[in-house]
Amino acid sequence: MRIILFSLLILSSLNSFSTKITSVSSGDWSQGSTWDLHRAPSCEDTIMIDATHKIDISSDINLQHCNNKISILIEGILYFSKNGSKLRLPENSYINITSTGLLDSYTYNGATNFIRFGNNSVWESKDGPQTGVSFGSAPLPVKLITFNAKSNSNSVVLTWQTATEINNDYFTIERSVNADNWEEILYITGAGNSNKTETYASTDLNPLNGTAYYRLKQTDFDGKFEYFNVVAVNIEKKSLPKIAVYPNPASENTSVSVEHNFSESNSTISISVKNIEGKEMTSFVSENIKTAIEGLPKGLYFVTVSTESTQQTEKLIIQ
Repeated sequence: MRIILFSLLILSSLNSFSTKITSVSSGDWSQGSTWDLHRAPSCEDTIMIDATHKIDISSDINLQHCNNKISILIEGILYFSKNGSKLRLPENSYINITSTGLLDSYTYNGATNFIRFGNNSVWESKDGPQTGVSFGSAPLPVKLITFNAKSNSNSVVLTWQTATEINNDYFTIERSVNADNWEEILYITGAGNSNKTETYASTDLNPLNGTAYYRLKQTDFDGKFEYFNVVAVNIEKKSLPKIAVYPNPASENTSVSVEHNFSESNSTISISVKNIEGKEMTSFVSENIKTAIEGLPKGLYFVTVSTESTQQTEKLIIQ
């Protein structure tokens, strides 16, 4: 369920995607200098009127021919400044007038000035000024198909799919031990705009031991966000194999024991010792869980015990 009201203007398209165009000063709708893209709004645009700007419609603006619905966010003023000023948009378009925004006209007589979605009038000058209202239905920014979490050894793999995305900036994965207090653990960039199935995957490499809860959060380009369903996964962490090198520090010419608890069947146990410069001093294969290293001069060394799938390293100091 959405955690906050969706007020970002978004454009839902079957074949192409919106370009955000924002007012940079008060002025006429048709003048390029009024907008950050240095042109008047067109069919492929999501239109945003800044809270500090007044945008005048002084002619008949006709965008009904556009194949895609158009969305407009009015945080400032959209003003029909002349007799016969009109704004014609495709069917199923969307206009959101925020609590700071205003739709107004120089006259409130009749239907001389109007806004139409297709052939349907959604506002006429006789309706008077409008604020804090919207016309049309706002499409959801992301349609989620699935969100799953699955344990995999000592990690949790999270996967999800979306059917459509509109102005989707990024996803975050949140984790909780009790489904009440949440922490963000992963960040994944969204597709932005997409009308095809998008598949995502990410991994929690350091999961909680026992039952943990995960939820998916989606954030739009303007910072608005929504949460999706919570999933639970149980994981019992397996103890990682360990090695012990002793005595450590050790005196020169002292026998040093290397012990491990690697228990992989049919796996070769290799032991190597390198100095601080990376030069290998000795290496050998051992069939025992405990072996000895001798003859190392004073210095700092790195003792590595490895199998085909596991590797552990310990520092060794010879004094």
